[in-house]
Amino acid sequence: MSSGPDMTTHQLIGFVLSIIAPIAVTIWVVFAMKYFSAGYQSRQHAAGDARYRALAVRAAPTRAPAQSRSRACVAYPPCARSACVTALDALA
Repeated sequence: MSSGPDMTTHQLIGFVLSIIAPIAVTIWVVFAMKYFSAGYQSRQHAAGDARYRALAVRAAPTRAPAQSRSRACVAYPPCARSACVTALDALA
């Protein structure tokens, strides 16, 4: 007696591919997402650096006087430096 219909080679290949293909596609999609995500993050990071650099260039002229005042207060301990800078700001 036969235990059931035998699968032909064509049916067996179709059955195996129906199991392997979704797994392979899932793995491919995960790695593709990682690749595109890394590229997107890299582009955003570079754009953020460029925006920060432009902001720093615009802020540098306004920051220079405050830095020179804080350098004048270096001899004071940290707790008195803020008072020194505030006093110098009041004189300016």
